[in-house]
Amino acid sequence: MEGSYEDDDDEEEGEEEDEHGDTLCGICGGNYTQDEFWICCDVCERWYHGKCVKITPAKADSIKQYKCPPCCAKKGR
Repeated sequence: MEGSYEDDDDEEEGEEEDEHGDTLCGICGGNYTQDEFWICCDVCERWYHGKCVKITPAKADSIKQYKCPPCCAKKGR
């Protein structure tokens, strides 16, 4: 029984990765990985690597509503 519990944990982690596995960065097109910081635009709801949009986790904490570079550019038109 104990072994099946551990297997369940592994499956849950796999499902979490699968849930986000098809998420692509709106700038570079790279796939989601858990070891990188990502931020979601509150306007278009696309996900971006923090490094691609020059946002650190610390900087993200101080942002109330994040607007990605493409959405910022649209307003200027």
